Amino acid sequence: MRWGMVVAATTARGGCRLAVQLPQRPNGRVAWIDARFVRVAWSPWRIEVMRETGRARLLHDGHPVRTFSVDVGKPETPTPAGLFAVLYAVPNDPDTFFGAWILGLSAESNVLETFNGAPGRIGLHGSGGPGRVDPLGVPISHGCVRFSNQAIRWIVARVGAPNLPGVAVEIR
Repeated sequence: MRWGMVVAATTARGGCRLAVQLPQRPNGRVAWIDARFVRVAWSPWRIEVMRETGRARLLHDGHPVRTFSVDVGKPETPTPAGLFAVLYAVPNDPDTFFGAWILGLSAESNVLETFNGAPGRIGLHGSGGPGRVDPLGVPISHGCVRFSNQAIRWIVARVGAPNLPGVAVEIR
């Protein structure tokens, strides 16, 4: 694993051990590793998603920077709650279903094993495709959190695509 989100730490046998979140089912699964063999870094950025209100906000050093309307999972394919991390950030054709950017998370769908032939990974992404309007803050997705293309572009520009992997995403 190239990097992982540290969710706990303890001292054992005179050394420090870190619980690192694994990007696999079940969500929240961790592996304990020896801290001597890793480099720990901290990100001042955090993204919070409030499923009930259909809102998300970007925070820097714990201070809100901007709030967005988002679409979240519908009742049959709910967006999972928990603390996750951005695994990758890739640009995408803004006119396709996933919109301008895809930010893959360490979260997996609790319902869908696969989606469009890929694993049921949850992500933050734009909203593209013919006739698509900006998100209205309603539960209509397959579990991902959908931003307007303008909003996801703004987040990527503000944080910086290379800085997004490792950013904490809390979904409530």
